[in-house]
Amino acid sequence: MAQLSYQAVSSQLTGGKRVALANDLSATDRERFLRVVQESLAVDRRFQLFLWLQGEFQRFLPHEMFIAMVGNFEQGDIAIDMVSPQPKVRNDNCLDCGFRSVAMELYRRWNDNDFQLFSLAGDLSAVLAPAKCKCPAAPMFAGSGTVLAHGLRDARSGTDALYVLMHPGPLLGERERSLFAMLLPQIDFACRRIVSLEDNSVACALRSDKSFELSAREMEILDWVRMGKTNEEIGMILNISAFTVKNHLQRIYRKMDVLNRAQAVAKLEDSGQRRPAVRH
Repeated sequence: MAQLSYQAVSSQLTGGKRVALANDLSATDRERFLRVVQESLAVDRRFQLFLWLQGEFQRFLPHEMFIAMVGNFEQGDIAIDMVSPQPKVRNDNCLDCGFRSVAMELYRRWNDNDFQLFSLAGDLSAVLAPAKCKCPAAPMFAGSGTVLAHGLRDARSGTDALYVLMHPGPLLGERERSLFAMLLPQIDFACRRIVSLEDNSVACALRSDKSFELSAREMEILDWVRMGKTNEEIGMILNISAFTVKNHLQRIYRKMDVLNRAQAVAKLEDSGQRRPAVRH
């Protein structure tokens, strides 16, 4: 049943064309792919978009930064939304530093590619050159990074939507290109329901109640979580057991009213609370 459902979805999302690489997914991955599609239908807030992009979506399209750009690019009237677990990569930190010119450069390349999916790999500094962008997102364009970009055009309204996935490593290849094309309608559906695409004042991944108090040790543990450390690694760094780390995290989740690590990190970033200096 799952296989038939997957075939129906993949046929619908690719206009009836078979995508060989996508059809090579295992039965387990097909079920997960369907779950990604299904979960996209429930996204109607920016934080839900963040969680969706950080969930099973990452298994198929690993990335560290997602950018949605919607509007009339010809007139320069566009809204930009950045979604990333990386610290300081937020709309209010990036939109006034030249990134809008980066968005226009990406749109120009999409236009030159007949508005078809395109990718950039290797030294991406050429994308930044026209804009001289120095925002927190800029380092992700350097080195051996990868960018996938694709969008949809709306001739009736005169608006375009361009969606960009960025990874600092060479992890977005041909397989990911196929999967990106298949998931593009779901990405577009989810993003167009998010208020922040119409209002750039919505700048952070979470806009719920920010009131919570963490101890110094809890803040320290959460800072290591933000840096991607596992419970075992945090335990070795702090000279405590992984079980103790887990107990601390459970208390942190209760205090912050979140369910997992990604939500806790996002809420910490949104709160603006200062973290303790990391001890090496």
